[in-house]
Amino acid sequence: MTVDMNKTIEIPYEMVDQIVVDELKDALLRNIELDRDEGGQFMEPDRELIESLKTVIMYFAPKSEYEPFLREVALTQMVRESQLLGLYDEQSDTSSQRDRS
Repeated sequence: MTVDMNKTIEIPYEMVDQIVVDELKDALLRNIELDRDEGGQFMEPDRELIESLKTVIMYFAPKSEYEPFLREVALTQMVRESQLLGLYDEQSDTSSQRDRS
């Protein structure tokens, strides 16, 4: 007895670019997250990969979609860079906001 496990999914051509863009956005967001090494130190992100992903997103996505997304990514990257330099710590930021209240 054999079971056919092959399934076919039909995707309209118009949706292909959006699927690609969504996957690229997800990959970019995963790669701007800072990881820590075994010693607890932040590891440098792969800047070349990040820039490549941005370029491909700008190629596939309409400007009205990629501009706000990349603006948000840039803000996130600034926070991440501050963490790398030891200038920003989310825990101390939340406690200092609490102190101001």
